[in-house]
Amino acid sequence: PFPGWTLPGVVSARAALILANEWRVLPGRRWAVVGGAPDGDDVAAALRLAGAEVVAIAPTGVALAAAAGSDGAVAEIVIEGERFAVDMI
Repeated sequence: PFPGWTLPGVVSARAALILANEWRVLPGRRWAVVGGAPDGDDVAAALRLAGAEVVAIAPTGVALAAAAGSDGAVAEIVIEGERFAVDMI
C-alpha cells in the first residue's frame, strides 16, 4: 500500500490485465505501473499493446504517492519526488 492506493483509478495488476486482455476495456489512457521486473514490465507491455500510454513504472520499494483530481479519482502519481499525470495506476 501507498498513500492514495484506495483512490478510484488504482487497480491491481491482475485487474488491469483482465480488463485489457479478457474484456478489451481500457479504463484510462495514461497509466503508471507499480511493481518490479519482470512483472511490472509484463503488465506495462500488455497495457501498451492494448493502447495505453504507460508514463511511468515504479519499482517495488520506492517512495510513491497518488493524488486525486477534482473528480476524486486518481490524477497524479509522485515517484521519488517526480510527478506524472495519470488516469490509472
